[in-house]
Amino acid sequence: MAPGMLFRTQARQKRRSDPVTPRGLVNLGNTCYLNAVVQALAHCTSFASRLVGDAATLEGGDNDAKVSRAFAHICSALSDRGRHSAVRPAELIGAIQARRPS
Repeated sequence: MAPGMLFRTQARQKRRSDPVTPRGLVNLGNTCYLNAVVQALAHCTSFASRLVGDAATLEGGDNDAKVSRAFAHICSALSDRGRHSAVRPAELIGAIQARRPS
C-alpha cells in the first residue's frame, strides 16, 4: 500500500461511520457573516421547521416570498445529513440582492 493511502482509507471509513455529518455553506465572496447568521437560524429548530413547512404555501414572485423560499431551501439542505458537501447559498444571495439592490 502506498504511503498515505492507509490514512486516507481510514479517514474515508471514519466519515462513512459517522452518523452525523453537519453541512456548511460555501463562502461566495464576502458572504461569511451572512453564512454564519443563516447557519445559526437554520439550527433553531422551531424557526427552521416552521419556515420549511410554510415555504410550500408561499406563492407568487414577490421578493419577500423568494427570500423565504430560498432560506427554507437552505434550511432543508443543511439538515440533509446524508450529504457531505457544502451548500451553495447562491439562490438566497440572489433573492436578497433582488429584495435590497445595492
